[in-house]
Amino acid sequence: MVAVLEELRLKAGPGCHTYGAIAGSFLTWLSQREDDAAFDDIRQMVFDYILRTYPVLVGSTVLRIRCDRQQVYSLRKGAKAYGIDERMLRHKLLERGDISKSGKSGAITYHRYPSRETLQKLANETNGVLRGFDAADYLGLDIHLLRTFVVEGLIKKAGEMARNAPYFRREDLDAFIGRLYRQTRPDLEPANDEVSLIAATPACQCSTLELLNLIFEHDIPLRCAAGADPRFNDFLISVERAKTAIGQNSAGAISMSEAAGKLGVDTATIRNLVNAGYLSAAPKSQKSSERWRVVDEASVAIFAEHYISATDLARELRRDPANLCRELYKNGVEPLIFNGENRIIFRRRDVNDR
Repeated sequence: MVAVLEELRLKAGPGCHTYGAIAGSFLTWLSQREDDAAFDDIRQMVFDYILRTYPVLVGSTVLRIRCDRQQVYSLRKGAKAYGIDERMLRHKLLERGDISKSGKSGAITYHRYPSRETLQKLANETNGVLRGFDAADYLGLDIHLLRTFVVEGLIKKAGEMARNAPYFRREDLDAFIGRLYRQTRPDLEPANDEVSLIAATPACQCSTLELLNLIFEHDIPLRCAAGADPRFNDFLISVERAKTAIGQNSAGAISMSEAAGKLGVDTATIRNLVNAGYLSAAPKSQKSSERWRVVDEASVAIFAEHYISATDLARELRRDPANLCRELYKNGVEPLIFNGENRIIFRRRDVNDR
């Protein structure tokens, strides 16, 4: 009997349809024979099959028998009943092959509804698991910064859901915070230039990722402004200590970003100018990090006396940079050629002659 019902369900096409739509006439016929004791065993067998195959709510009546305990659940109601994030549960059921998604609409097709045992197992597996935005809130980070830390291996992700959305285990997030906490020194006196890790990045002219690598590479001490359960921005760092590690406190040394601001270009152009010999890299102490390059401020000033970027020139003349460059090219003013393709800097004397 059960085998026939299962065969009818499979013949009905993809997904688990309602039991009434598959064998409605037979079920009606069987329910009408409640007074015939000869059908009691068959009725109970079919009832048990329906309860373990379709989500029948408690209190519902099937074959004139009351359902006192729901055995399988739909995705949404199962997530609510067992306290599982619905998106996480969908991901897990897709992994198991219990459901599938069809087409661009992402409509769910049930191959089998999750049972109480399955939901309890998945609830245990996903206990302490957080989605990306929840993990970012837990750490006190921006979601984009969290993704950067994942790519660079600073934070471990537990897996990926639909559209490559990561999810995290709370113990892995705690391990990241613990690594920062091990950099703290309880006896460290507060410094006058002490700021949070996020606020230190513009002051040190580096990214947050670079700052973290610097802290771990040079064992820079931190202070924690929170007691229990610190978050990322509760950790404080001395800007002077960070700059010492980078090498920015060397006499006459400025960062790549500062040099770019002085010349009206980006940091990639500054790096190319250093490689081409137009700018000089500042000497660094042995303790400074090799992760960053600092520039000799005097060489930047000398370069600015003889060259000007298209952006600064257009600003001085109140012109559109693209149109100005086309006009200069047309009049025979050649840009500074370096690294094969950078053509955004002109000699001041060539511009003045025109």
